[in-house]
This record gives sequence, structure tokens and C-alpha cells, in this order.
Amino acid sequence: MKSFKVKANDIIYFYYAVVYYLCLSLILIFTMPPDKRAISSLLFFMLFLVMFFIFMSKGFFKKSRRKIVKRKHKEKRIRITYNVSVALALFSSLIFLCAIITYIASDDLTGSFTFLLISLISLFVSLSIFLSESENYNQHYKNAASWIVKTGWIGGSFYAYALARHDFMRLADLTYEQTASRFFVIIYAGLTVIAIVSLVITSISLVLTIFEKVSINVNGRAMIIARDSFPLTIPLFMTALVVLLLYLSNAKPIFNTALEISIPLDTTDTFKCNGTTMLLSEEGEHYYFLVKENEYRVFTLKHDGWYSARLNCYKEKPYFRLSDIQSKKEIVTSNFKAIEKNALDDFSAINK
Repeated sequence: MKSFKVKANDIIYFYYAVVYYLCLSLILIFTMPPDKRAISSLLFFMLFLVMFFIFMSKGFFKKSRRKIVKRKHKEKRIRITYNVSVALALFSSLIFLCAIITYIASDDLTGSFTFLLISLISLFVSLSIFLSESENYNQHYKNAASWIVKTGWIGGSFYAYALARHDFMRLADLTYEQTASRFFVIIYAGLTVIAIVSLVITSISLVLTIFEKVSINVNGRAMIIARDSFPLTIPLFMTALVVLLLYLSNAKPIFNTALEISIPLDTTDTFKCNGTTMLLSEEGEHYYFLVKENEYRVFTLKHDGWYSARLNCYKEKPYFRLSDIQSKKEIVTSNFKAIEKNALDDFSAINK
């Protein structure tokens, strides 16, 4: 049986090395103290030059001369779809680099998330095109893979939704029912689902090599075309890896970004006590969420994140009272301080 292999140009691997080296380097430099970034940048540049000369010594920049061979229609179609899937993977890696640069250069994560979403969609389409030509996949694994993806998507969505509601309950001291349809819950759950999807992509990238071979018939003769899956495996794996690292190391900024987008849509900029519309005179932007009659939650954006407080209305002046919402850790710390203070007071009383 006749067989041959379809491969991408070797220069693609240098392209991937540059793109993902820049991604990891920028992230590492960004996380370092400002006084160490200059020397770190110089070190990463020198390592880049070493990588460049390694690729050069391996002949990755030499133009390969290919013989022009007439291809049959089926064979040509497989080559075209393979090239399209590789091109989409290259586009996805470039957009992913834009997402990293935007994440580092801007405090607003909306642009970075937009680039990331475009990158993930491109990867998904690239993977779909690659697998669509695999008879082995379409005949034996497609239904099972579809079932696994749907089940994982539903399970991951329910988990992300429950996690988002739990975090919002803890932040604003709300009941489970009061968080059911909040816009923040939807946004934060969506961001968590993206992290779960990146895990799935990592798993899929390791299975790609199973479906490299394609069987076709040309003029009654069976042929096997083996496609090189590494141009897809590399961006799938690296994108998932970097996304997971960023998500795990930036859980609080992601949480604050979800709040920044959703809080103005879920709240009002004034509150009403005893029929009078009022505002807080404290510095900063305040948003008011009505829990029930004469009770609000106040959300305030400060330099290090969002804070919430209870606001209760009263008939006597000043007609309302604010009280902090403390976490479990803050309550325990406060109790320990109270115990310590009482012990010191008792000790001082004994000495007297």
C-alpha cells in the first residue's frame, strides 16, 4: 500500500519557539520586582540569541526545494485542509501573544480576554478541520468524543456556576437564592469555564497523533497519508499551559475584573432610605445592591480590589448605618485580638 507524509515547513517550529518564548518571558519579567527587570530582560534576550543560533545550525532557515508533482483531487483536498488547520493554529498563537502583551500593558483585562477568546476559537476550528479528514476518528471516536465534550461542558458549567455563586455570597453576604441571576455570576462562571476548557484542550492535544493517518482511494488504489500533527499540538499544549498558569496565579485580578464589568450592571448608583434618595459622602465610587426593603449591599472599588459593606436604613438620623462584611479569616483574627486584649487587661489588673 502506497503511503507518504504531509509536513509543514520547518520554519513554523522556529515561529512557535519565538511566540511562546516571548509569552513566557514577558510573564516572568512582569512578575519580577521593577529593579530586576532590566537585567532579566537582557538575560532573556541572550537566551533568545542562543535559541536562534541553535535553529540556524539545524538548518531551519534553509529553503527546501520541492518537486512539483501533480496530485489527485482527494490528495490535494487533504493537503489543503491540513494547510488551513496549520494556518489557523499559527494565527491563534499570534493572537495569544497579543493577549499576553495586552494583559501586561493594560490594567483593563477586557482586551486581553477578548484576544484570548479569539485565540481559543481559532484553535478549536483548527482542531475540527484536522480531525474532519480522519476516517478513523469519524468512524470510531467522533460520537464518543462528542459525548465526552458535552458531558464535560455541562459538568464544568455547573461547577463554575456554583463556584461563582459561592464566591459572590462570601463577598456580599447574600443568600444562595439572591445570587441566582446576578450578572457577575454569569461572567465569573464563564471565565472559570475557559480555564476548564484549556484543560480539555491539553488532553486533546496529546491524543492528536492517533488520528494523523488518513486512508484514501485513488483510481482504485488504497493510499495512506500521514499528517504531521506537531504544528497543532504545540499551540494547543502551550496555550493551555500558559492560560492555566495565568489563571492560577491571578485568581484575584480575574475576580476583580468580573466584578468591574458586572457590578455597575447589577446595582444602582444611589440608595433610598425613608423615601429619600441618598448617596454616601465617602471618597470613591459606590454601587448599591438592594437585598430587601431598607437593606443594601454597598460595593466600593479601591486600589487593590472591590470591597463590600452592609447598609441598613433607620428612621432616626443619620437614617442609615454601614457595617463591614468580614471574612472567616478576619473574624478569627479579630477574635484572637480581642482575647489577647482581654488577657492583657486581666494581667494588668492582677499586677495592680
